[in-house]
Amino acid sequence: VYPALLIWLLFAINSVNLIDGMDGLASSVAISMAGALAIIGLWNGHPAEAVVALALAGSLFAFLVYNFFPASIFLGDAGSMLIGLGIGSLLLWSTITPSGDIHILVSMA
Repeated sequence: VYPALLIWLLFAINSVNLIDGMDGLASSVAISMAGALAIIGLWNGHPAEAVVALALAGSLFAFLVYNFFPASIFLGDAGSMLIGLGIGSLLLWSTITPSGDIHILVSMA
């Protein structure tokens, strides 16, 4: 299970890193992903996940003000990889059952 989790996090990190080519694109996509994760977290009874997802979405929205065209600040590789790690971790966190099992195939679908 652990190699699959590592591969999942690498895919999540690289997916956000690869879409960081235009001003505001990675931030906008990550805001929508974090908002969806907050709704999913509230729906599935994970309120802590929803709070973290909303905090990520809020910080990205504040960053988007300065990153929208014409951008005055940029994410860079470290910023986009951190956002991808946060999104990937939140996705894995949302698939943990009360017994402690991780259903990684649910998050990959």
